[in-house]
Amino acid sequence: MLKRLLIHSISKFERQTGYDSTYMKQIANYSPSLAMKFSNFIKLNRYQKKTPNDVMYIAKIAAMKTGDCGTCLQLNINFALWSGVAKQYVKDAVSNPENLPQRLKLIHDFATKTALGEPDAEIFRQKVEQQLGQDILIELAMAIATTIVYPTLKRGLGYAKSCSLMQFEYGDAS
Repeated sequence: MLKRLLIHSISKFERQTGYDSTYMKQIANYSPSLAMKFSNFIKLNRYQKKTPNDVMYIAKIAAMKTGDCGTCLQLNINFALWSGVAKQYVKDAVSNPENLPQRLKLIHDFATKTALGEPDAEIFRQKVEQQLGQDILIELAMAIATTIVYPTLKRGLGYAKSCSLMQFEYGDAS
């Protein structure tokens, strides 16, 4: 019974987003209990109390680019656009981060360096904390950490997709 409800819920998410969640169905088929625990993780990834949408999604997009440039990134692009982040900011975060406004470029660089574990990430962390405060820093650190789990999990289960196959959609013909 629980397995059927989970599969139904995952299928509904797929229809709403156009995202292939086969790996989530595999988890639900293997263990509904594990899938339920993973759904709590999804809630953790979506936690956002104080962070503005543009800041949050630029961080998630930057973090996602470090581990995946395919379907997971497209899903985050869609979420950013649906939440009202300016289309140009989203495009720049994906392809031309140097064109982002300074405050968003800082977020992009912080997220990238943090996700990659680069030595100078601490400098960027300090700047983010100074400019945005500890509360937003905590939310961003959690978002970065939880965002990179998805491509890692998909790769581990054999669902990785080459970035060379992707052309990102931004809600228009561009």
